[in-house]
Amino acid sequence: MSKKLLTIFLTLVLFSTCQQDEILPYSIEGAYNCFQESNWTTDSVDAALLGSWEWVYYSCYSGEMEETEAGELLLKFYSDHQLEIYRNGLLDRVDTWKVIERGSENFELETDLIHPWLNGDIVICDELLVFFNSYIDGCDNFFEKVL
Repeated sequence: MSKKLLTIFLTLVLFSTCQQDEILPYSIEGAYNCFQESNWTTDSVDAALLGSWEWVYYSCYSGEMEETEAGELLLKFYSDHQLEIYRNGLLDRVDTWKVIERGSENFELETDLIHPWLNGDIVICDELLVFFNSYIDGCDNFFEKVL
């Protein structure tokens, strides 16, 4: 019995080790590495944010992780820097937004109102947007682009 458990454990460890280099949809490490492959500016981050983003997952420094329900939260970024936030399909609030530099390679979102899902560094990789806040014991919020 113990050999069977050891085999299962080693298989899981080896499988997860092999997966680390892949860009997983909910991996902050994979998303951040992908983000670092491009030379981002405030203008390019600004342009990449335009459109609709659905909240799909959050992961906190404390170990709390949860997949969110479809349609629970939707962000719509407009080119005039208006932000619409929909909760469960209904418009919840409207705000303005601006991408600001934070350090030499990091960016964050500045808004007039406080939004707990939008704290932290902006990390963009293809159709994935992460507000990376676990580095200061917060939560990372993952959004997928709605095409």
